[in-house]
Amino acid sequence: MLCGLDLARTRDFAALAKLDESDGYLNIRIKLWVPHQAIADKEETDKIPLSAWINDGHVVGCPGEEIDSDMIADEIVRTHTTVGIEELGYDPYNAGQLVSKLRKEYGLICTAVPQTMPFMGPASAEFQRRLNAGKIRHEHNPALAWMVGNAVALTDSNDNVRPGKKKSRARIDGLVACIIGLQRLLDPNRAGPPSETPSEFI
Repeated sequence: MLCGLDLARTRDFAALAKLDESDGYLNIRIKLWVPHQAIADKEETDKIPLSAWINDGHVVGCPGEEIDSDMIADEIVRTHTTVGIEELGYDPYNAGQLVSKLRKEYGLICTAVPQTMPFMGPASAEFQRRLNAGKIRHEHNPALAWMVGNAVALTDSNDNVRPGKKKSRARIDGLVACIIGLQRLLDPNRAGPPSETPSEFI
């Protein structure tokens, strides 16, 4: 299993994408976190049924004004000890303390994936190709579907592509986490071979 992590504190969602390959499909499970203090604002501003998503288990609400990084660490460790995480890719912004803990205390291989075209471009293009081909399986999480709908393709002069936001306040964190995980899956120099058999997702 490969994972992609996009952290946040107050405004955005934090997202952990769990990826595996089987039968020619990319399988994705997503975990999303948001602070309880931001729920009403997000429902009003983003016009989303966030409370319902939380009640239905699609998003985890963290007590207070900030996302609890310990809750995210617990989810990562539980997944790693149960089914094994081959490698965790992560956006390095504000991730230093959490990643250091995962490396030192649990021996988890963690690789920074900056949100730049050289890192995100090939994986973004591959994600789009697999999505168009119907080769992505997921849990139909409505929050993730909303985030994918908020995304636009940003291109450079060489026609490389990475995800951007339709609006400045739009949220695409779950999609970014998926692409970070796929970036690690596609890297020929990563620590281990890609999984050819499905894992029991958590």
